[in-house]
Amino acid sequence: MTRSQAYLLLGIKEGASISAIKKAYRSKAMELHPDRNPGRDTHDLFIHIVEAYDLLSNPNKTQTRSTSRTYTARSQSESSKSSAPNSKFRSRTHNHKNYQDFQESYEERYERAKRKYEEDFDKKSFQIYANNLEEYQSGYQRKIVKVLAAFGIAFCFLFLLDHYMPVQEENVQIEELEYRKFEGGEYSKRATFVYEHQNFDLFFRDYHQIHSSRWKIIAIKTSIFKDAKLIKFISLYDNQVKVVLHQRYSIHHYSFVFTILFLFPFLSLFIEKPTFNFVFFGIYYNLMAFPLMMLFLLFHEMRIERILSHFF
Repeated sequence: MTRSQAYLLLGIKEGASISAIKKAYRSKAMELHPDRNPGRDTHDLFIHIVEAYDLLSNPNKTQTRSTSRTYTARSQSESSKSSAPNSKFRSRTHNHKNYQDFQESYEERYERAKRKYEEDFDKKSFQIYANNLEEYQSGYQRKIVKVLAAFGIAFCFLFLLDHYMPVQEENVQIEELEYRKFEGGEYSKRATFVYEHQNFDLFFRDYHQIHSSRWKIIAIKTSIFKDAKLIKFISLYDNQVKVVLHQRYSIHHYSFVFTILFLFPFLSLFIEKPTFNFVFFGIYYNLMAFPLMMLFLLFHEMRIERILSHFF
């Protein structure tokens, strides 16, 4: 393969810059990669694309080996010339120093070209991740993550303290339970009540019971965030708990998961590596997902209002 053929194969003009050659090579290689386009013809073309790029990216090369008919004819011609008296070869069976390379099978050439492409792809990917990590460590982003890590540790401490501290009981009036709606199937029909912006479920079989008797209603709340874990209906006749309203969604149900999410910005400061997982998940979670999660938890069900009312 000549340099002119290599330019034509990559679809660029002769004398193109190295960056243009690399860009054309990446585009062609991605388009013709055998994993995307199985078939013998595609495999052959993919190999020629790799050889064309290898030729154009190395200015010292003048041509590459080819499996075309032209190369076969040229080999036969050179072989016949080698039998002449003035031939530089000692015999017709003299092996060229790269003779074994010329005898590569199609599968060997395909595997070699595929390995070269994958090695180039891995090197370029590593360089991209390394550049992103260096920019992250030397810029303002890591400083922001340090602040978020401190905030996450503080919030995690408060959350665990709130989760494991003894709960508090608070009397509730029936008027404070705002009826929302009925939902569910015939056998799982339930009513939704709202208490201090928190949703609680009551099964249909108990709905009429709470309006037909006299109750002492107690809300079981956490000490810091004032999250009502459940609401008990205690009968005034026998002082027994008859009906319990459970909170539908609560961060206390998934305490282990939220503990890891709170501590991840702090932990990520010790696992910084130029890998895809850290660059595209770790960094973007710290800078985008973590602040949004914290804002959601603070303002969901007006939790920030309950916290402030507790301290002020």
